[in-house]
Amino acid sequence: MFRNAVTLMSSLVAATVFLGGFAVGFCQEDAAGVNPARPGTTAAALQRRDEVVLRSGHVIYGSVVEQRTGPQNSAELEVTLADGSKLILQRDQFRTWKAEATDLPEYRARLEQVGPTVDSQWALADWCREKKLKWEAEMHARIVLELDSEHEGARRLLGHQNIRGNWQDPDEWQRRQGKVKVNNAWVLPEIVEISQALEEYNAKQVEWKKSLRLWLREASRPGRGREQAIERLRNTRDPESVDALVEFLTETKPSPPTIEQRDWLLEALCGIPTLASSYALLDYYMTVGDHDEGRDRAIRTLGRRPEHKPQLARRLVAELDIDKLGDRSKLTDRGVALSNQRRLERAATGLRLIDVKIGIEPLIVSLRVPYTLKTRIQDGASNVGGNVSGFGGGGRELNETFVLENLSAVETLQLFTGQRFGNNQDAWMRWWIAANTPANLDLSRDQ
Repeated sequence: MFRNAVTLMSSLVAATVFLGGFAVGFCQEDAAGVNPARPGTTAAALQRRDEVVLRSGHVIYGSVVEQRTGPQNSAELEVTLADGSKLILQRDQFRTWKAEATDLPEYRARLEQVGPTVDSQWALADWCREKKLKWEAEMHARIVLELDSEHEGARRLLGHQNIRGNWQDPDEWQRRQGKVKVNNAWVLPEIVEISQALEEYNAKQVEWKKSLRLWLREASRPGRGREQAIERLRNTRDPESVDALVEFLTETKPSPPTIEQRDWLLEALCGIPTLASSYALLDYYMTVGDHDEGRDRAIRTLGRRPEHKPQLARRLVAELDIDKLGDRSKLTDRGVALSNQRRLERAATGLRLIDVKIGIEPLIVSLRVPYTLKTRIQDGASNVGGNVSGFGGGGRELNETFVLENLSAVETLQLFTGQRFGNNQDAWMRWWIAANTPANLDLSRDQ
């Protein structure tokens, strides 16, 4: 009598087949084309239903025997599938596996007695739910809905929701939104594409790092492979190698690259005309302190990339912010002021060398930058210059104010504007205000 119920499941895409008198779980075929639910399955062919989760995320069912092989005693699975065929899985081919639920033998016995009626199928579905046989519970709930599409218990067991009097399958609703299911989560196809692209990118980065590390090692020691390794480094032109090149160029541990190694890596970056490499070259120009030749090569290369100049110029203007490193009136280390001034000078020079005439006002502001250095001195110490204020606990605070000039900004301003005010910041500012004031605006008129 139960066999007559098979016709009720012809429209179920819930991955279920009834053969030989009991249910066998269906899973998507794995990369090897294995499908334990193919036609011909019999009850005798699958005495157990252990679950194996493959690396791909697919799930297969069968009788599992775990074996330990190899010098490292690694796990290996022998899986007897529903059709009697065997599948050997190495440890790197599956994520996890678990033995069948202990209630499955009783489920099979109950299955032999169930009939093709709503009450009978629902009773078994509810029993499976209590025993945490999720797959079987959902299967019988779907059979119930084939017989009674409004059965509330079956709808709720399957996670359906009653919205404005209509039952909706959340999975079907997600599909109508154009989403796809990945690892039990519904996402937009674009997210899947981005994720796949990111995985491919990360895989390529691993390969590039291996290659660069090998070439750097071979290029740094005598031998027949040295010249070939140097040529490979210098002639690297793959845009996807940029991040790996930058990582080796800027690494500090276990030891920073030598000047010679940096020259090879810089030559590669200079030969890859992408925005990512342009940003990397600009960062090198702005931050490196012990490779003037390399810095000069980087900024002059950027001057020959007109398609990237607008973005690079905006970054250089942002570097002209005189307060980027913090409050200049509360310094406790003169080195901070010198570092700040070096950044301003490099930004002004960079704008001039890539020849993008923007940032006039920030250039003027950076011409003369005041700093205040605060130091604590003990009572009795001499005070040579500066202002001294009392300080609790017997000490005193010395405030030293000084101004640093940005002569590179002077040169850039004169080139960009044709004006000649030297380092006279006030004269530059008056000219700038006048040049940007409408002719019909009378600044002296009473407000």
